[in-house]
Amino acid sequence: MLSGRASASLRSFRESLALLATRRFGTFWFASLLSSIGTWAQQVAEPWLLLTLGASPFLIGLDSFATDAPVWLLTLVGGPSAVRRMIQAKRLGEIRFGPGERQLQAGTAGLTWQPAYAIGNAFQIARSRLSPDARKAALDRYVADPPDGAAPLAIADALARLARGEILSETSTRILLDTMASSVTGRARLRAALPPGWKIAHKTGTGQDLGARNAGFNDVGLLTAPDGRRYALAVMIGDSTRPIRERQMLIQAAAAALTQYVQAHPSNAAGLNSLQ
Repeated sequence: MLSGRASASLRSFRESLALLATRRFGTFWFASLLSSIGTWAQQVAEPWLLLTLGASPFLIGLDSFATDAPVWLLTLVGGPSAVRRMIQAKRLGEIRFGPGERQLQAGTAGLTWQPAYAIGNAFQIARSRLSPDARKAALDRYVADPPDGAAPLAIADALARLARGEILSETSTRILLDTMASSVTGRARLRAALPPGWKIAHKTGTGQDLGARNAGFNDVGLLTAPDGRRYALAVMIGDSTRPIRERQMLIQAAAAALTQYVQAHPSNAAGLNSLQ
């Protein structure tokens, strides 16, 4: 029989696989895979061909630089720094965007990100080789001063503003909300407490585990009532050793409290905007 941690990991793995079945994410993932395979093949074949034709190693290196230069230039207008500028420009409040997911997860585990970690389960293997003390020290540092995170109220307010079209363009807003609506993760979180007729567009988040300890367990989204009114809800559980089922039930309780209030006080609920 699987332990609680193994069972939770298996559920998380199944939810991740289920994402591939969604049209938008599945199409994006397979297109990215094909694009990456083509890029890798070119990076190997092109220098080899040039060398066999007698080209200068210096010119081959210069060619590689010219190939990668657009990526470096695009980082000036995109990437984490651009996201942080947007957060500041839109006055989204207590929302911090760190160095990027790979660097963030590596640092939380006590590692320094290396490209090799992106291959297969190399990251999990490298993390498993760390001592418990090293893992704990890294997780303590992350919890004490997370480089990436947000206050629940700021997230709820940002979701409400997103739904009103105040953050992104009309097209980008529609794509993002459609993507959130097609999410299949977190079946035992906010979604599980919704009465018939309610809809949800949401994003779950789960921090790293260390034994019974979990760095973060979240579900945030827009809940749409049968009458079409939408409510922004963010439930974010920080550093915790409570069992996963208790965390799921806490998130469900927040969703249930909202939907029950709306159903019991329809006139008062019209004034709700975002809830923490």
